[in-house]
Amino acid sequence: MPTKLSASEAQDLSDILFKRCIEPRSSMHAEIDRLLERFNIDPSYTHNPHSVAARSRFRTLISNINGTDLLIPFVSYMIYTGVSRQDTDTTGDLNMVFSSHGYTVSVLDEAVVLRPELETPAQKIAEQQRSWLEANAPETTLRHLQHAREKLTQGEWADALGACRNALESLTTTGSFPGSLDELVREGVIVEGTDQRKKDAELLTATYGFCSTIGSHSGGQALANEGRARMGLMMTETGICFLVSQVKDARSRGICLHKWH
Repeated sequence: MPTKLSASEAQDLSDILFKRCIEPRSSMHAEIDRLLERFNIDPSYTHNPHSVAARSRFRTLISNINGTDLLIPFVSYMIYTGVSRQDTDTTGDLNMVFSSHGYTVSVLDEAVVLRPELETPAQKIAEQQRSWLEANAPETTLRHLQHAREKLTQGEWADALGACRNALESLTTTGSFPGSLDELVREGVIVEGTDQRKKDAELLTATYGFCSTIGSHSGGQALANEGRARMGLMMTETGICFLVSQVKDARSRGICLHKWH
C-alpha cells in the first residue's frame, strides 16, 4: 500500500529535501526538471497557480506524489544521493516525518538510506543472513548484492533484480547459473525434483528466472516494482546462502566441483 503522509508531514518533507538537495544546486529549477525526467513524472505535478518559485514547485510535487507508488522511490533516491552520513540533523528531521509510517532513515553501507523498519522476525533473519554472507560469499557476489541493495534504495527496481541475477551467476566459474546447477545435482550436492514435486534445483532455477525475466528482459521490466524487487533480493540472498553452504560442505567431504567458486 502506498505511503500517505499527512499534509503537514508532506510539507515538512518538502522543506527538508528542498533545503538539503535542491537549494544548493546552481539551478534549482533545472534540478527539479531532472528529477521529473528521471522518474517520468508529468511536469504538471509541479504546477502551482500561486507561485512559480522553485520551492513552491517542489512543494507541489511532493504533495501530488504523496500517497502514490512514486513517493518512496522518489524520496529514497533524494536521500541516497543528497544527504551526507555526517548530516545527523537532516537524518533526524526525516525520521520525524517517517517514524509513524514504518520507515527509518539511517546509515547503511556508508550511505544514508530510507528503508522499512526492521520489526518482523523475517526481516531480522534477513539481517543475520546478510552478515553470514559477508563472511562467506565470494567478493564479486557481495559486490553484486550491494549493487542490488543500492538500486533498491534508489527505486530502480528492474536494475536491482538484474544485479540479483548477476550475483547468482557470479557464484559460478562459467557464468551459466542453470547449467552449473546440473553439476551440483549430479554430485548429490542439491536435490532435483519433478514438475509435480519441486525441490532444491527447481526453487533455485525459479529464483534465477524471476530475477532474469523482470530484471533483464524488456518484456518483464514493466512488471518491476518495489515489492517484486524486495522479494527477488530476499530470494537471491537466501539462495546464495544455501548454495555457498552446500558447496563448502561438499568440498569438505572431498567432492570436486569445477563450476563453482
